[in-house]
Amino acid sequence: MAMLVTSLLLAVVTPVPAHDAHDPVLAQVQTELVFQDEHMSRRERCMANKKCRAKRHRIHQIFRYCNTWSCVKRVRKIHERRYDRMRRRYTRPYRSWLYSTRMCESGGNYATNTGNGFYGAYQFTISTWHWAGGSGRPDLNEPLEQDYRAVVLLKRDGPGHWPVCGH
Repeated sequence: MAMLVTSLLLAVVTPVPAHDAHDPVLAQVQTELVFQDEHMSRRERCMANKKCRAKRHRIHQIFRYCNTWSCVKRVRKIHERRYDRMRRRYTRPYRSWLYSTRMCESGGNYATNTGNGFYGAYQFTISTWHWAGGSGRPDLNEPLEQDYRAVVLLKRDGPGHWPVCGH
């Protein structure tokens, strides 16, 4: 079907030689081809074109192709799952270090707000949290996000951000 549609589209775009312009058979065939092309849906025309298919896929990933709220929620959920899987893979080798540091710094409580400028399970300062790529306050973010940001800091600077508990 895609091959047929592609050939139909090419036949419509192909210019007619001047000497065949008054041929009644050719005119009828061209009329049928244009008629078939007009009645193809936007999706069928897009699926017949490889560039359009790739563009459609890319656009769908950034929510522009979704025309319903349920589609936006579904695509957003897919991206959140991918991001969570990436963060889990990134923090997996450091699980034991994360556990011991978290227990030492905050007793394992991710929502710790001590009131002295240190927040979350790893007692981040706001500037350190933002430097590691976090947004908002650490104690208001998910545990996985706090673990991920702690590993980012550990890989960038070593355990120096946790002088007592990080070694």
